[in-house]
Amino acid sequence: MNQSPKLFKLFVFFGVLLLPLISKANDPKITVKGQILEAEKKEEVPFATVAIYLSENEPQPVKSGYSDMDGHFAIELPKAGNYFVSIQSMGYDPYKKSIQFDESTDMGTILLKSQVQLLESVVITGEKATGTTTPGAMTFTMDQQGTDDMEEIVGNMPGVEVDFDGNATIRGLQVTYLVNGEESGMENPLQEIPKQSIARMELMTNPPVEFASSGPVINIILKENAKIGNSFRGGLGAGNLGNLRGYTGGSIRKENLTINPWIYYSQREKRSHGSYDQLNHGQRYLEQTYNNNSGFHYGNYGTWYAYKFKDKSELSGTLRLSLSDNHSSNDNDGDIYSIDSTFQTSKNIRTSETTSFSRQAHYENKYRKKWDSGQKLSLRYFFSFNQNLSKPGQYSRITDFTDATDEVTRDEGDRSSLSNRHRIQTKFTQPLGEDMKIVGGYFFDYRLNRQTASYQTQINDGIWLDNPDRRQDAQTLTQSNDMFLSFSAKHNRFGFNAGARYKLGQTDIHQWNSNSQQYDDFTNPFSNLNSSVKFTYDLNEDASENIMLSYRNNVHPPSASQLNPFIDDSNPLWITMGNPDLKNSQNHYLELEYLKVGKDYTLKTGLFGRKVLNSVARYQWSKEDTVYNSFRNIEGISTTGLNVYFQKDLLSNLKLSSDASYTYEYMPEREGTLDKAQTYFYIKGNMEYKFLKDYRISITGRYTSTKLTNNAQVLGYGSMDFNAERKFYDGQAKVYFNVRDVFNTIEQNVLTSTDSFVRDAFTKQETRRFIVGMSFYLNGI
Repeated sequence: MNQSPKLFKLFVFFGVLLLPLISKANDPKITVKGQILEAEKKEEVPFATVAIYLSENEPQPVKSGYSDMDGHFAIELPKAGNYFVSIQSMGYDPYKKSIQFDESTDMGTILLKSQVQLLESVVITGEKATGTTTPGAMTFTMDQQGTDDMEEIVGNMPGVEVDFDGNATIRGLQVTYLVNGEESGMENPLQEIPKQSIARMELMTNPPVEFASSGPVINIILKENAKIGNSFRGGLGAGNLGNLRGYTGGSIRKENLTINPWIYYSQREKRSHGSYDQLNHGQRYLEQTYNNNSGFHYGNYGTWYAYKFKDKSELSGTLRLSLSDNHSSNDNDGDIYSIDSTFQTSKNIRTSETTSFSRQAHYENKYRKKWDSGQKLSLRYFFSFNQNLSKPGQYSRITDFTDATDEVTRDEGDRSSLSNRHRIQTKFTQPLGEDMKIVGGYFFDYRLNRQTASYQTQINDGIWLDNPDRRQDAQTLTQSNDMFLSFSAKHNRFGFNAGARYKLGQTDIHQWNSNSQQYDDFTNPFSNLNSSVKFTYDLNEDASENIMLSYRNNVHPPSASQLNPFIDDSNPLWITMGNPDLKNSQNHYLELEYLKVGKDYTLKTGLFGRKVLNSVARYQWSKEDTVYNSFRNIEGISTTGLNVYFQKDLLSNLKLSSDASYTYEYMPEREGTLDKAQTYFYIKGNMEYKFLKDYRISITGRYTSTKLTNNAQVLGYGSMDFNAERKFYDGQAKVYFNVRDVFNTIEQNVLTSTDSFVRDAFTKQETRRFIVGMSFYLNGI
């Protein structure tokens, strides 16, 4: 089924809607512009608030805006006249002056005097963000956010869903967190970086190729010269199903050194049940039910540090250690019938339990240097170590009704996995004038993984014997070289970005073959070329209203496990083997967006489409009560949709926002999928209210309609968050209370058919999660 005409019509319709907006840009305007610099060092002052009033005593400005990363600002006025200009930035003396504007005026350089002042018991000097504004990104300045809770801030961004563990997704795609435009060794920056260290965050649903991510990105831009007193934060949350979360951390600042240590803990339980029905040549053959219970305990601790040298260069790094244990149990009860389905031949009862323990270590060092000419250099080294030890066990009882015999089999195993990764990368930015730049970089990635497994088997209470058929010993080595080049330019109101990323590498697998009783080798070389292009147009001088059109192509080679042709029978009921003939999948993504930032409101709307070619899909076949799995390329998935975000300040202390998206997805006909197309939507609303100076409450509601995900049908579900905040000691301390209630049901109905059998599998997981949490923040201690 071809979806291109529908997609084309949607884009044409959306473009027609924007024509009146574009025509507004041709109206004559009185434009006031200038550049804001620090008086002593003549450094740019970004994010300064520029407000223009009819008079000094007016409570509300006629127009307002912010300076960009270079200190430049431009504000359009409705008509000529006498105005009062106010320019303010935290850590600087304000600029205030009455000026007559008879025509568009360039105010030239405006100098702000840096000050050291005591504000809410936090010592602050003039601050400058370490990053640059990314074209087409939606920016959230942290000083304007009403809360210190980073998960609430991210959760209220357009299209973003945040789960219980702080993981963010947009339209089902995992969000990657970057720090200053680059990867970080932090597991969850929302927990590990305090808000006081962040200048702003950039949300990009379709990022340029210079960002090493194929999905949406949240880029965290840190403050460069912030001298904020020490801070401390902590929190604890608990709920049903064994849900428990706790964290503590802080920020220590001494001269040019910043240290952010943290400790985090989480635990969870999960339950599900399901059934399988299998027909052979139209006759009942297998009926099976199962129950599954699983859970984990996880903790990590570490620190992030940054040291600034006198030449404005910076050395930063992260050290993180993690420990976790997991447990799972599964009960299966299967009835097998004769070929003609007239009588039951046997009954299989299987019980399995697995416990595992893992430990991880991550270390990162990063050096960044910026020259007065605007050139930037970044060097990064990243190392990770991961060890996992598990003990799977299984009890099986097979009752054969044809000869009235029972066979009881017990299996116990020891499995281990050891992996390490080294990643070296460099990134260089070269300005080509005031409004153009080239960014280039190189990455080298080395990953080594070693897995071993051995099993013992006991039959009918006999002696324990080694099982050579289930021995596993495999080593996977992947090395890759990654290079990219990106060009950005802006001319008047037009912006442009284009880039390409080329990756070349090879995966080598050395694995024990239990059938031939010898080691086999398998090699898979791969290469891919990704590209992106983005156009932006500002509908007014201060860039508060713009449109953006972007395209990105991502090529993904199959993973080592998908290519590995050797059999993995670690679970005798679920056997997997790879397919060495798989092709690279190609993801084409097109997006059109409109953004308007008014005096007291923000509107963002967009139309998007995605086409995946040669998508890698799992397919299955069955023999008795065992499911076999492998992979193959399919035609792909086509997706198109519309999203709208609106935020409005009704009063100075009351803010409302709504966020909605509608998606149509077409899936090609393939085994294991009953539905070929689906539509689903997501809606979110938020209200924030401040009262009595020190109090703030926030209520968020979400609803997601029924949709299919990896053959699983997720029924419509909703959630509700309630957040309350109380300030103490003029804002030096904050206590934050939150309640979250989520109810969802996941149903999976997979139909697998071959010439010999039809297998209908059903799984249901129904969960209601309720969690209550409290956290606190101390600043300037």
